[in-house]
Amino acid sequence: MGTDLELQPLRQLYPNPENTAEDEATVDIVAVHGLNPRNKPDQEHAWDTWRTPAGPEGRLWLRDELPKELPYARIFLYEYNSTAVYGKDRTTFIDKVNAFLEELRIDRRKAPRRPLLLLGHSLGGLLIKQSLINAHNNEKYEDIKDVTQGLAFFATPHDGGKQSLVNIGKIAAKIALELGFQRGDNILETLKSGSMFSDLMHEHWRHRLLQYPIVSFWGAFDTVVPRESTSFGLPGKHVASHGGVCKFGTSLQDRDNFKLVQANIQDLYDSAIRNDQDQPENSPKTEEEVERAKQVAELLRNLYKSVYSDAKYRNPQRVQGTCEWFTSHDRFQDWKDGKTCGLLWVSADPGCGKSVLTRYLVDEVLQSSSHSTICYFFFKDDFQDQKSAAGALCCLLRQIFRKKPGLLNDAILKQYDQDGDKLLESFRKLWRILVSVSKRHRRGQIVCILDALDECEEQDRHLLVEILEDFYLTRRTNTNLKFLVTSRPYVSIERGFHDIQTKLPVIRLQGEGQSESEKIAREIDLVVEARITQLCEKLRLARDAEKVMKMKMTQHTNRTYLWVYLVFGELENCVSHSPTQIKEHIGNIPETVEDAYEKILSRSPDNSKARKLLHMVLAAKRPLRLKEMAAAMTMNRKHTSYSQLDIGPKDKLATWVRDACGLFVSILGDKIYLLHQTAAEFLVDKFEDGEYRNNLLEESNTRSEWKGSFSSGPSNLILGSVCAQILLLTDVVDDVGKHVDDIENRSDDIEKHYDVHYRETLRSLELLDQKYPLLSYSIEHWAAHLRDASSTKDLPLSDMLQLCSGSESTCLFQVPRQWDSARYVRAKDLTALVTASILGLEAVTRHLLEQKSIDANQRDPILELPPLSWAVRGGQKAVFDTFIEAEERYQKTVHALKRIFRRHYVDLDAWNKNTKLRSLWKKCARRKDHSTSLEWAVCFGEMYMVEKLLATRHVTVGKEMLQEATMDGNKDIMRALLATGQVAVDCRDSQKRTPLSYAAEYGHESIVRELPATGKANINSMDHEGQTPLHCAAERGHEGVVQQLLATGKADVNSRDRDKRTPLSYAAEGGHERVMKQLLATGKVHVNSVIDLG
Repeated sequence: MGTDLELQPLRQLYPNPENTAEDEATVDIVAVHGLNPRNKPDQEHAWDTWRTPAGPEGRLWLRDELPKELPYARIFLYEYNSTAVYGKDRTTFIDKVNAFLEELRIDRRKAPRRPLLLLGHSLGGLLIKQSLINAHNNEKYEDIKDVTQGLAFFATPHDGGKQSLVNIGKIAAKIALELGFQRGDNILETLKSGSMFSDLMHEHWRHRLLQYPIVSFWGAFDTVVPRESTSFGLPGKHVASHGGVCKFGTSLQDRDNFKLVQANIQDLYDSAIRNDQDQPENSPKTEEEVERAKQVAELLRNLYKSVYSDAKYRNPQRVQGTCEWFTSHDRFQDWKDGKTCGLLWVSADPGCGKSVLTRYLVDEVLQSSSHSTICYFFFKDDFQDQKSAAGALCCLLRQIFRKKPGLLNDAILKQYDQDGDKLLESFRKLWRILVSVSKRHRRGQIVCILDALDECEEQDRHLLVEILEDFYLTRRTNTNLKFLVTSRPYVSIERGFHDIQTKLPVIRLQGEGQSESEKIAREIDLVVEARITQLCEKLRLARDAEKVMKMKMTQHTNRTYLWVYLVFGELENCVSHSPTQIKEHIGNIPETVEDAYEKILSRSPDNSKARKLLHMVLAAKRPLRLKEMAAAMTMNRKHTSYSQLDIGPKDKLATWVRDACGLFVSILGDKIYLLHQTAAEFLVDKFEDGEYRNNLLEESNTRSEWKGSFSSGPSNLILGSVCAQILLLTDVVDDVGKHVDDIENRSDDIEKHYDVHYRETLRSLELLDQKYPLLSYSIEHWAAHLRDASSTKDLPLSDMLQLCSGSESTCLFQVPRQWDSARYVRAKDLTALVTASILGLEAVTRHLLEQKSIDANQRDPILELPPLSWAVRGGQKAVFDTFIEAEERYQKTVHALKRIFRRHYVDLDAWNKNTKLRSLWKKCARRKDHSTSLEWAVCFGEMYMVEKLLATRHVTVGKEMLQEATMDGNKDIMRALLATGQVAVDCRDSQKRTPLSYAAEYGHESIVRELPATGKANINSMDHEGQTPLHCAAERGHEGVVQQLLATGKADVNSRDRDKRTPLSYAAEGGHERVMKQLLATGKVHVNSVIDLG
């Protein structure tokens, strides 16, 4: 392939541009070749630079291998006449550089801010470097300069030593000779002078170049370009000649080389993805545009609740001929063509390929409509960020806004500015945004694919099903917002969809039904036959063995795709066995998926190591990388520094993991996952106390060594203990301390302690994580793991106290819950009790409160919050209870005379008096600068804590708390506060607004119904603007609230505010037709009031 094509400057290798939407890509990768061999066609050389053997049948790793690890990249070859470029003069070289920039700009005009990685071989690397110089000097190409996130050079001469310019010219001429050019050819003299490369040698440019992430490769057998000219002092050597440094065949040496190259490019890719989350979508010009771009970037970054693409790519691609039972089904076709209500629920048993089907739909089937916007979310039970319904909606909205930026309007940005992260935690508010966005999606449809709904958290799942059913049942016409949902056939989900199934039976397609099951079984048989043929060829089995295998396979009635994968994976491991042994394996094919799991794990060469690894995979808050897992597995209590850990190369680590756990785990990129949800279900004791495991053993005739033998407490304890120890290693402590001290020295005032220049800290941690794998993970998650450990007696209390005491500089952590600008905090800036309260470490808190020298109310030195307030802010119930218990013990055991001098051990009603709170929190400091623990509990909706604090009778209830509860729609907290008698139903704040006003403004129907029922709420109370609750509800289009207010018979529909405007005029201005009809239906409205628009 390649030689029969005409020269095309930017040729897209992956994905196929004919079949894939461009806006699905997240990174562009462009490979630039060097000088052509003499008399070789330009286009042929562009391909052969990167493939081996040369010619159409060669292996082109950029197209054939790299996309497997970088599925969301667009990968290009840049094809050009390099002989003309390097063989004339500097002007020709600069012209080609500008042509390269122009080709990039034109191709990327729809997404100019998409991250860009550039790969250059030999002199092609010099063309890339010159391009970045030109981009720095030309506004037209400013985006290319800004979004270039990484450079990879292959045998590119960068520096020739003392006489750089002369020597680099000599090296370039030497390259030309190697490629067949002869003395006397003009190109040799042109290159030898080095004049065309003069810009590259300027010191200011060389310094600027090193600001880009760079990786450089050179060949150990390269006799043309010396190592010192290629390396930048960076790692990257592999065994190759100059021309072969970016070609990889099938030999062991080439495979090792490719792993090195692939891993480094993947690191650049991952870094580019992370950095992209911090960038605005466009290049704004005015101050307003700059500010809006920052708001957009912040919202998109915070909507990125989960790496949703990783969850998709955990599922394999479909086998040819499968999934057709679904795609050819009339119900799917009708749904796809918009002939049904817009909701399709696909159910099927475990292992039947639901997630593979979903990936196929997202990647191929549903991409055919150019006007539709496809977004997706794969629920996964193994990580918290992939189980939340609100998180799923965040990811759906992010995909929509990235593909259709115009749908992210100012109203959404304003709502986010007002509500902060609480908006992103509210499923109902996010749903309303999604519906409003779909109404503005004029052309085509918004198609949302939700896979594995059964893996969503139970409470969230019920809410999601309820919302979907309500939405599609109340649609009078077809909507352009469509949902396809897959799940196991759970009764709870079926009950949730009961009403809509009764009225609209076409919404469900049952893969577990007899007709569809038979079709799936036939497709599975196709896969089985193909795999048997492949296996027999691989193992060189006789025809009779093939027949026996087919017979054995078809005897199993529980055939699923998962079972087939496991069985054949095991059989393929028999490649080195004798024919007799192979036949024995065929005769002992496991009956079920669980039998296969047991067989795989029972063959582990080291059970204890396999168990430790699986404990950590189960407990991990995000997928652990190979080197992170290696650090965790290597760590023991004898280690005092990270340098003592023996972490091998990445490829050997992958082999070790597979040897330990076989097919039970999968490695994607370098991240470790359990193979399937059923793998976790197989391992984990469902009752967490051994009861389930004991029942299993009683029911089974054979003892299961693995099934039900894990639980979350011990798993968290194992991983949490390792993380805590990592943070106390001497070299880690020293390095982290130096980095953070350096950042703090460049900070001022409150940032010095709390913001710690968040982004700089994050970048420092990323750099340190390369040196110390598992460091960033440990900083972020050590406390959560130990908080979730089952047994306090086994906790590494000494390590935990040391980290909380602040004596170790590695104890950085992120402050939870709606912290505005500040993110990372250092423990050494706080007391140990405050740190333990923030992190929710009940064992540490209890230990400290038992010490006579501890002041339980000592505030942190920056914001002056007592430990109890921090515990409430973070929702740390166990720590909160520990403080309450300590105060109760004090009140019971201390003599009354002593309490005269010290009324409380824990001051439950302590006020915070730091005026900086208003600028640091988006919420809960909006009306007061003084906040008690009860106020924090009300603010964050912590009903449990509110009840506990009120029960002590040692706290003060303020009117702001009642207004906060009504504003947030928290009816239970509102009732609890009113029950104390300390606050009035109709209390007013500084703006003369009542709780009823806030409930009406925010659309909380149940509260608007309940407050007037007390007989103490003034329906027509006016705030300082003269607006009544009816004004507030009508202006925002809250139909239900308007109905509740009108139902009292007391609401004044003609009330005028300070601007002489009525509720009807606000409803008319906002285009709220239904509210207008409600008001007019009373028969009391002065109709001409609608013209009073102020």
